[in-house]
Amino acid sequence: MSLTVRIAREVELPKLKELLDRSWRETYSPIVGADSVEAALEDRYSVEKLSLDLNKDPEVSLIAEKDGDLIGHVFAIHRHDELYVDRLHVIAKARRSGAARALMDKVAEIAKSRSVSKIRLEVMQANEGAVRFYEALGYTATERREACGATLPSPSLMMELAV
Repeated sequence: MSLTVRIAREVELPKLKELLDRSWRETYSPIVGADSVEAALEDRYSVEKLSLDLNKDPEVSLIAEKDGDLIGHVFAIHRHDELYVDRLHVIAKARRSGAARALMDKVAEIAKSRSVSKIRLEVMQANEGAVRFYEALGYTATERREACGATLPSPSLMMELAV
């Protein structure tokens, strides 16, 4: 049972979309409702949009695989002096497998190699497991927002980690 983190490939984007759709439904439907989740998925995660993300900066579009199965994904954006984690998703059955930590460790490694000063992210406050996960990695809350991503009807936290 080997866990691997590597750069996503264009040919995998349909499977990546399936992973994101599944993870969003599992995680966020109980928080913001199925209608909000479906609207967000339609807006954010078409294969075409995932391809644009991948081609912007392939090094920070990563997947986690276990025994050949796609179980997790992280995508970060290099902005000025930071890496901004736009998304981190691990399917429910693979949570607590080390996949999220391995993906975030790789993001931290990339941040150090690019000499950025911090890694930032946004997380829904109601996603308490994710908040605790990021805190365990050393992230601290720097700001509270009324809506996650400015569109989802759930308060969020901006968190960051000095690199």
